[in-house]
Amino acid sequence: MARKMNRSATIRDVAQLAGVSIKTVSNVLNGYRYLRPERAGSGSSPAW
Repeated sequence: MARKMNRSATIRDVAQLAGVSIKTVSNVLNGYRYLRPERAGSGSSPAW
């Protein structure tokens, strides 16, 4: 059984899990328009 984590996920956690840079995660969260499609995913939802 998985243990309950006591902290929220950070940008660093998301980047590591998705295999992208912290900057890429930040750009997606902030709606930066000039990302390569394979990084940003289709539409407004992230690829991870």
